[in-house]
This record gives sequence, structure tokens and C-alpha cells, in this order.
Amino acid sequence: GLRFLYGESALLNGIGAQYALEFQADNMLRSLRYAFSYLDSGDKSNRSQGMEFFEVHLVEEPGHISSMRHAVIRNQADDSDFVEIFEGAKSCLDLFSQFWRGLDDDLV
Repeated sequence: GLRFLYGESALLNGIGAQYALEFQADNMLRSLRYAFSYLDSGDKSNRSQGMEFFEVHLVEEPGHISSMRHAVIRNQADDSDFVEIFEGAKSCLDLFSQFWRGLDDDLV
């Protein structure tokens, strides 16, 4: 799946996949941070290391998305390039969807 997208597919597919990964990661981390914040006591001196992970990524992920957006713009020469980028993004998101469906099937 991801190895193929990043190692064997066309560069534009990989760029699209990475853009989708960064965008999806930002959304997922924001949601998980919100959910896990309920587990922390709210006392800043007693914040878990897990919450520090979310706090750092809350700041850093938008920069990753911005970098990938610039990579898409720099590497898109025409509409056919955009199609390749979009196909890479869709392939990446399809893999994530399969993962979450599989996890859900195992838990239910």
C-alpha cells in the first residue's frame, strides 16, 4: 500500500499521497487531542507525555500541510498532473479507510 505509493508509483502520486496523509493526520490528531484532553486532569503541572505529543503536533501539522500544498503547486504543470496528484491522494485515503474498517471489524 503505502510502500508502493512512496516507492514505486510516479512522483506526482507520491506527492498527492503525502498531502492526503498530512491533511488527514492534522484532522485525526486534533480529534484525538480533544478526546484525550478529557483524560488529563487539566492541571498543567501534571500533563501527560501523551498530551505533550498532541500539543506539539497541533502546532507543527499545519506547517506540514502548507509544505505539501506548495509541493503540489510547484509540481503541477497541467490538469493531467493534477489528476495524478489526486489519484495518489485518493489511494492514500483509501488505504486509511481500509485500515479503519479493518480495525472496526476486529473490535466489533
